[in-house]
Amino acid sequence: AQLHHTGVLYRMTQKTFFFHLLDLLWCCVIITPLTVLGWRGMWDLLDQVFPNDSQSAKVTDEVFSAEISPWSALTSYVAGLVMKIMLDLSRERTGQYLAESKNIVRHVVGWSVRLTQGLAMVAYWRGTFGLLSNNLGEGVGPVCLTLAISSLLLCLAKLCRCGVFPPLVLTTDSHHQTFQNGLYFRSSPGEQGFLPLDSIFSNFVVKTLPVIVWWALWCLENKYFSHNMIGEKDELISYDSLATGYGLAILVFITDKLLPYHQLHALITRLARLFITCTAILATLNVWRGVWSCLDHFFFPSITGSCNYLLSVLVSSIGLTITYSSNTLGADFIIFDDEGDADEDVIDIQFWGMDEDSKNKTEMSKICDKKEIME
Repeated sequence: AQLHHTGVLYRMTQKTFFFHLLDLLWCCVIITPLTVLGWRGMWDLLDQVFPNDSQSAKVTDEVFSAEISPWSALTSYVAGLVMKIMLDLSRERTGQYLAESKNIVRHVVGWSVRLTQGLAMVAYWRGTFGLLSNNLGEGVGPVCLTLAISSLLLCLAKLCRCGVFPPLVLTTDSHHQTFQNGLYFRSSPGEQGFLPLDSIFSNFVVKTLPVIVWWALWCLENKYFSHNMIGEKDELISYDSLATGYGLAILVFITDKLLPYHQLHALITRLARLFITCTAILATLNVWRGVWSCLDHFFFPSITGSCNYLLSVLVSSIGLTITYSSNTLGADFIIFDDEGDADEDVIDIQFWGMDEDSKNKTEMSKICDKKEIME
């Protein structure tokens, strides 16, 4: 009982909780807008790299979430998929080699890998959105069925956390996080025959599920919220999504910090963590919809076309590099829902409070060890 009481006191330490809130504010105000800005710029530039083929486009009166022809979507998807697989095959060996290199070499190569990773992820998501819209349509029936199936698969595979993005996720630019193994089976470079298969399965199957969930939710919200077509400046700004997203993000974050998971029944803990994760997906999607819409209207509106998109990528890259967070552009490493301790927070954002949190955990671990010895 004393150990449990100590754990609660640790989780509720005012200083620690303050740093958690500071980290959330940092992600909401700085990291998320910079990340969405980079995605917006790269997405719109890819519209020009893989232009729509009017002859192959479907003749339809339906307004899609993203106006992408089948051929443009397919080429974008394949390009992103190939880039992601190539990065997976060389990631760990490159990281091991750079660990013994000079700092300047390690930083330059790591920065290049992070930006390439971001470009690959945007191309992959853009292609997937286009393929789904062109082949399934965006009617309520097909979208709801697709959402139900993909969400069920995510839950059964314990991969719901893969669908959470900033502001409820923060991946810093540390060497470990840049070159970590993010594949489903965690195969290593020594398994030459299995590593390519693991990469193909992880990218072609596993990492597609969160994209499908996001596409379905985006389509549904276009029906009931302000319409937000990616790549186009809509008439209305998605303030409804912006308010909903940030409101849910704050609610989820605080609830996750206050829930005493270690004191709950195992089944209740698992259901609570699942509910928080699913709500976090909805929160981050709405934040992205709202921020993306605001950027379409307010990011240098006098500068249009390719210049605006290039400026978006430039500002995002510089800003995320300065804030040591450029990994957020393309860090879609596979994270299992039950990864880590059962009583750990679902939303683990550590930036300003990283040293303080680690220090507190170390001190509490020593206290617990002493209590166990005394008992």
